[in-house]
Amino acid sequence: MDYSKYYLKNYRPDDEGEAGGEPAYSGPLLDRPHTPEIVYINPDGEEFVPDPPREVRPAPRKSADKKPFGVRLIINVLIALVVILSIFVSVDFITDGQLIEAVTELFSQTRTYYAVLDLPSDTVQGTVVNAETVRLGGKAGYPIKYDGSYYCVLDIYGDRKSADNAGASANSVIYEFSCSAPDLPSEYDAYLDKPYEVCDNLDDIAARLATGETSPSQALLSVEELYEQTLIESDELKALSNERATKQILEFVSDYSVAVAALASLCDESVYRTNYASDVRYARCQILFAFAL
Repeated sequence: MDYSKYYLKNYRPDDEGEAGGEPAYSGPLLDRPHTPEIVYINPDGEEFVPDPPREVRPAPRKSADKKPFGVRLIINVLIALVVILSIFVSVDFITDGQLIEAVTELFSQTRTYYAVLDLPSDTVQGTVVNAETVRLGGKAGYPIKYDGSYYCVLDIYGDRKSADNAGASANSVIYEFSCSAPDLPSEYDAYLDKPYEVCDNLDDIAARLATGETSPSQALLSVEELYEQTLIESDELKALSNERATKQILEFVSDYSVAVAALASLCDESVYRTNYASDVRYARCQILFAFAL
């Protein structure tokens, strides 16, 4: 193909209009006033300005080590789980295992308690005497037989650390036991946690009595409210059990009656009481041991 029509035309045409004459400028190179302009002429002999070249950017290259979204998501989730687990283990270590105990009980219907037993005796009579001494100091003084000996229960705690720090003597023993909600029909679900809520309230009342935050008369009013509510619930349970009675239902209703009786004894104003906090702790022991496995 002949490209001569597109060649650069930088010569002055001759008299007949054809290229090939003298150069447009023939002076010394260093004396030239300016740089010659480039002129583009199309096949029709017309000057034109060509379009500037377009910038062609190479397509971005995909990283060879970039993982799919699903893989990256799984890796991020695993990293988050490892971090959470590390924090959980650290907190549990700092709290001496209390965190795992709390989480276990949160997702389980089984509650674990720790009774501090002290003043061992070979006879029931000896334990009764020891119990009276313990009760004067505000402890429960609840007699119990454990591992062939008789002990006085000082108090019951919801975690092992508190039981270990209870300040018992060298002869004391930590008795661990559990309470679990029985497998009853759904109409009993509203009553399964009630006995433990009563015990939590009694524990709070005893603690406030021990610190002087509340008086025995104020504590008695609180106990009376608990008793009235528990008595109503007990009557409702008895009515339900009359419609459908199984061994587990009857046992639960019977244990509920123990809670009613324990609260009723706390409301008896005819009883001479040397330490109401001790009586409250004693009643709490009665209820928890009634529902123990």
